[in-house]
Amino acid sequence: MLKKVSKLFLIMILIISTSFSSFAQGAGEVRLEFMPSVENYESVGESQNETSSRVPNLIPITVTARANGTGCDVHVGNLGVDGLDSVNVKLTATGYSTSKSYTYYVPPVIGKTFRFDFPMIKANTKYKASIRITDGGQTTWKNGEATLKYSETYLTGIWNKGTFSSRGASLEYHLKKHGHEVDSNNLVDYLNKAAQYRSEVLADIEKGDLSDYKVTIGTGSIPSKKYKNIKDGRYIILADSNQEIFSFGI
Repeated sequence: MLKKVSKLFLIMILIISTSFSSFAQGAGEVRLEFMPSVENYESVGESQNETSSRVPNLIPITVTARANGTGCDVHVGNLGVDGLDSVNVKLTATGYSTSKSYTYYVPPVIGKTFRFDFPMIKANTKYKASIRITDGGQTTWKNGEATLKYSETYLTGIWNKGTFSSRGASLEYHLKKHGHEVDSNNLVDYLNKAAQYRSEVLADIEKGDLSDYKVTIGTGSIPSKKYKNIKDGRYIILADSNQEIFSFGI
């Protein structure tokens, strides 16, 4: 059985993740202003198979999706007086056909965090963790989940669905097609780089100076323009009516 972590805890995780991401990227890099919604869960029950027996230690489990879209962390706590001999954590993520699995000894008091680098490539990404704890010849199973999501409502005004079934589907497609061009492997980074470039273009439009761009008329059914920077090669396609993004790349 799962229960949601308190809103205060979620806010703290979001702030810490954002701050770490900004620090790691360094000055002058993209700022993560458009963040997905985050839901982190902790395991409060156990799911045991027929051969399982209860491990005596109290073992809280927390599954935390990183708000910067780079993956998910599973913390295995250990409130016992001795270490846990073997803890295996298997994680699956939306958009990936295979899981990842790690097995470690977990020390008492501090526990251990298992880090999984599953970049967010789907607008609604769910991470599911299955934890097998073996200690003193006994085994316990626990489960946990976390999600990252860009809803259609959130993406309205930012990303246009174009000919796709949804805004999220369009964003996913363009990350897959153009993400490597702009050094992005997840939706959060890609969307924020696109939005930052859009801000640059709109600022130059406001100033009436488009000398750094090659501007062409879009060919789709929705009136749009393509703004390609003649210095660094970046381009963006924006709807004429509301400046929603159709595509971004090089």
